[in-house]
Amino acid sequence: MKNKFKIILYFTLCFNIVFFTYVKSNEQFNFDVTEIEITNEGNYYKGLKRGIASTNDGNIIIKADTFDYNKITNILKASGNVIVDDLKKGIIITSKNITYFKNNEKIFTEGNSKATYDGTIIIANKFDYDIKKNVLIANENVKVDDTIKNNIVYAKKITYLKNEEKILTTGTTEGILNLKYKFNSQNIIIYRNKNLVKSSYFTSITDNNSTKYNLDNFVYNTEDEVLKAKGVEIITNYLKLKSDKFNFSSGFFNLKTYEFLGEETAVTVHKDIFDVSENDPRIVGTSSSGNKDEIVVNKGIFTSCKKNENCPAWSIKAKKIKHDKKSKQLIYDQAFLNLYDIPVLYFPKFFHPDPTVKRQSGFLQPQINQSDLLGSSLHTPYFYAISDNRDLTIKPVLFDSNILMLQNEYRQVNKNSTFVADFNLINGYKPKGATKKKSVGHLFAKYNLSLGLDNFNKSNIDITLEKVTNDGYLSVFDNNLIDMALKPINNSELKSAIKLTLDNDQYNFNSGLEVYETLSGTNSDRYQYVFPYYNFSRNLFSNSIGTLGFQSTGSNNLNNTNNLKTEVLNDLNFNSIDYFSEIGFKNNFGIYLKNLNSVAKNDNLYKSSPQSEIMNLFEINSSLPMIKNDMENQTFSSITPKFSLRFSPNDMKDFNNVERIIDANNIFNINRLGLSNSFEAGKSLSLGMNYKKEYLDNINKHFELDLASVFRDKEENKIPNETTLNKKTSNIFGGIKQSFSENFEISYDFSLDNNLKNL
Repeated sequence: MKNKFKIILYFTLCFNIVFFTYVKSNEQFNFDVTEIEITNEGNYYKGLKRGIASTNDGNIIIKADTFDYNKITNILKASGNVIVDDLKKGIIITSKNITYFKNNEKIFTEGNSKATYDGTIIIANKFDYDIKKNVLIANENVKVDDTIKNNIVYAKKITYLKNEEKILTTGTTEGILNLKYKFNSQNIIIYRNKNLVKSSYFTSITDNNSTKYNLDNFVYNTEDEVLKAKGVEIITNYLKLKSDKFNFSSGFFNLKTYEFLGEETAVTVHKDIFDVSENDPRIVGTSSSGNKDEIVVNKGIFTSCKKNENCPAWSIKAKKIKHDKKSKQLIYDQAFLNLYDIPVLYFPKFFHPDPTVKRQSGFLQPQINQSDLLGSSLHTPYFYAISDNRDLTIKPVLFDSNILMLQNEYRQVNKNSTFVADFNLINGYKPKGATKKKSVGHLFAKYNLSLGLDNFNKSNIDITLEKVTNDGYLSVFDNNLIDMALKPINNSELKSAIKLTLDNDQYNFNSGLEVYETLSGTNSDRYQYVFPYYNFSRNLFSNSIGTLGFQSTGSNNLNNTNNLKTEVLNDLNFNSIDYFSEIGFKNNFGIYLKNLNSVAKNDNLYKSSPQSEIMNLFEINSSLPMIKNDMENQTFSSITPKFSLRFSPNDMKDFNNVERIIDANNIFNINRLGLSNSFEAGKSLSLGMNYKKEYLDNINKHFELDLASVFRDKEENKIPNETTLNKKTSNIFGGIKQSFSENFEISYDFSLDNNLKNL
């Protein structure tokens, strides 16, 4: 063997001079290293203090901190900041350690490995590089960053067939395509020269607009941004409100231009798109196509009925359903309106505004209702935009009991006012007790005017009108047939009113007129008139001692034909701030003064001559909050014993037979009897206890227990008897509440009489 070495030895360590050493193996490698050791009769080379090893043909250059070369096995190992430059193949590999099997022309790396090919950067923990086949296999935490194609891929293992420009991943794979489409898949194939990405396994893709594509398999062109897939589910507004779903058995989708062509199409729109949360609006068809301006569903069926095992109550079936996004219309070609799959109406051409339109003339979604009294009904509303600020909805309703209803809703919005009216006419209805059918109806209206007065936060006039032609009307024609925003709160009572509201930072004032009509009894006794009423309240002062407030209310009531009652109430209330004792008691007190001015006619409560009364009430409250933090079990518990001592030296009016409900939630309220014109007479002591346990890891989960009772020095017979507060010892009132989550809670209120026998 002929080896040429130029070796300069170190003369003496004290000079600390290192000369350059050049080693050449004329068989496989050339070494340019700072320091070299040759052992085993010249068969083992060890290069130290960084250098270069290169193949004799000069195609591969390796830079490293150390080299170990076994001439017998022809294996080269390099460690420390290794750089492998394959000049012929055009690949640069960096790693912590590499092993080069020269006989097989394979390089194995381990630790922080990185390979660069023509703008493609591959990062992994290990590489297997086959030089002859030009194949790179990367293992463990692999990242492929194609800076030219703008694709990033993460996988457990990838195989890069450089000659074919083909990348294969093994196992779970995720990444970003075109730097804007995130995907999750497995075993994908990337054809770099063809600009294709494909997989035969389930894949999800999410774009920058929160649209998610779930695909059974796919082929994606990264240059044209065209997706071809089977088993497609597209979810808009993914993980957001108002999310819609589009399902296709297969299709082509241009993600750049929003053009698509799909087969076996099903569109499921978010439930409350028609402002009815129980709906399930959907469209199905044999095929579909579309772009950013329109969507066409062929041989389509549309319905918004709630899904069930049977056919929908109603549907519109058409040869073609077109959604024109520019004009915001749904257009039907050769359409049939079906009731339970039976065609009842035919429309050669039919259109209505799409659900995003708030104001455009056209038909609204049909609706089927079911009533125990009236049977089934169908209505197809028509919305008419009269002008920019006025519109009308006409709702003809056809019942299977030959009843015809025409309902209309008129709306007008001005700069400082709004007006809405709901009026209805029904023909063919036979009221209970009537001998023949009659025409009945209703008129409900609301008007709001903002006066815009200076120095007032709110200055409004509100007018309400409620009128029906039949006493049982509201019970028969239920919520589905009347706008809930206008329908009376109580089916047995109507209210018409005019109200003035003035609010500013200093005081609140409202006044008005009210008329109540009870839908029962004789005509002479069914009306109650409040002509007029007023409410005024003002906070006089708040300081470090407490708060003083003033309130005045007055009304003039006429009911039962000849019962006239006028009252003016003035309240002056002082509430102290909370005072805490050294041992933790929380104390406060209140002083309440009431002036009642009254006069009445044919009234059991007030006299016919003017009366003026002054009443007062004193209250002292105290409680002792006791808290326990259990950090080990992540709980926060508190027990709060409390008492309220009250005294009113005045007599009270007789409310013994008045219905009132007392429970653990209101027993400590100052006006627990709900009386505006009287204080609770006598002396009383209210004792109670509140226990609460909260869970720090779940703010919606807690347990609470309340117990309370009232004690008196003597019975007060004018206090409502049902409350038991008139007795020396009242019932024991309690409440238990267990909250499990934001949406699930169990509560139980109870009353235990003072002999502990009846619950």
